[in-house]
Amino acid sequence: MIICYIYSKFKVLNILIERGKLNGCRALDISNTVNLNIETVHRLITSFPAISYRLQALSYTGHVAITEQFWIDSLRFLHRIK
Repeated sequence: MIICYIYSKFKVLNILIERGKLNGCRALDISNTVNLNIETVHRLITSFPAISYRLQALSYTGHVAITEQFWIDSLRFLHRIK
């Protein structure tokens, strides 16, 4: 169900997740992505530990709705962020 939700929001991201292309990813820049909203990014971080556990850098800017609370909620899932 989560994959379907992400698929409806951002098809390319879902294809990368399904094929396991992001599993070894250490840095991810999803800034200024028009179709990728905050809820989708938060679900990506919280629901796919194979991706979020390895991330050392995450860049997500360009949305006016990104708040400090988003980062506070997300950082506990990003174990290797520097």
